[in-house]
Amino acid sequence: MAKPLIKKILQNLILLTISCLFTLLILEIALRIMKDDKYYIWNPNMKATLTPLPNLFPGITGESRFIVNSEGFRGDDIPETVDFKIIAVGGSTTECTYLDQEEAWPYLIQKNLSQSLNKSVWVGNAGKSGMTNYEHIVQVEELLKQYPDIDLVMILIGINDFQKRLSLNNNYKTLQINQKIYNRAFDHLPEFNPDLPIYKKTELWSSLSKLKYLFIEAEHEQDSEGKTLQTWRENRQSASKILNELPDLTVALDNYENALKRIIEITAKHKTKLVFISQPVIWHKGLPKELEQLCWFGGVGNYQSQKGNEYFSIEVLEKGMNLYNQRLKKVCEANSIFLIDISDKLPKDTTVFYDDCHFNENGSIVVAELISKEIKKILE
Repeated sequence: MAKPLIKKILQNLILLTISCLFTLLILEIALRIMKDDKYYIWNPNMKATLTPLPNLFPGITGESRFIVNSEGFRGDDIPETVDFKIIAVGGSTTECTYLDQEEAWPYLIQKNLSQSLNKSVWVGNAGKSGMTNYEHIVQVEELLKQYPDIDLVMILIGINDFQKRLSLNNNYKTLQINQKIYNRAFDHLPEFNPDLPIYKKTELWSSLSKLKYLFIEAEHEQDSEGKTLQTWRENRQSASKILNELPDLTVALDNYENALKRIIEITAKHKTKLVFISQPVIWHKGLPKELEQLCWFGGVGNYQSQKGNEYFSIEVLEKGMNLYNQRLKKVCEANSIFLIDISDKLPKDTTVFYDDCHFNENGSIVVAELISKEIKKILE
């Protein structure tokens, strides 16, 4: 009696498995037919709460909410009717990871311009940590295809391109747009990402990944309390050698310029206004020791994960960043592009920064005010 029963149970399990697989196949086919063909900077509807430790983040207090709208931007949902649509592109200094949603400078610009222009303004924060100009090229290109009614793109750039050159040191070479650039630039691509495992290439997985953020809070890529920041600072303080000579930046600066020109071409093609914003940093000659201990940039190799790497001196970092900002100014002047030069307009201390380049709460307010005044001139 037992054997026929076991046989029947196995038969039912096989039929159930086949039925489930068939259902999943039909669902996958249906989802591919209705495939979401959009690019998203962040997974739509993602939410995270960070609790940065005050002793690690001078000038930041309380929880920081990181909220992504249904279109993958950090910020409010895009209104059905609005007078001006702006996107803010950049790296972590634009993303403002550890600032609360309404404390990030792109959000403050939205508020400032809405009040000063007495018109409705939407600003979508497309900032993403670690992005260089090559990620910005594909971000601007794809986002302007998706949102042809964007009035203005503003980009705060420079430091990640500079740091990539320093970290690669003698291994640096001319960069090319490739799949890896796209994979870094967007959390979601309309085409399949070849670097993902097979199950993550399915539309079913992609759809579930986006839907889950409607019900659960995500963990941001950065750790909630920011303890890794202390590790990165300690890595710099335990450098095996401090380098006092700037390496040859010729190829890197030419790469930077070519990428700037490509972004200019893309926005011109879409008839979208473009504003570049220079990169401010805390670095300066004679930086007090207590401020230098807040810094962690400027390492060679995988300096965020390893101890004992070589690091460039603060004076070298300042000099190199100035060269990038000067090249940006040169390109803007040659191509009649509006530049908001804030690189020398901010105090180089903890009234604005909590580390090398990232803004604290007051710093974000100051930056938003400086940028808002200039953007207003363009939109009026």
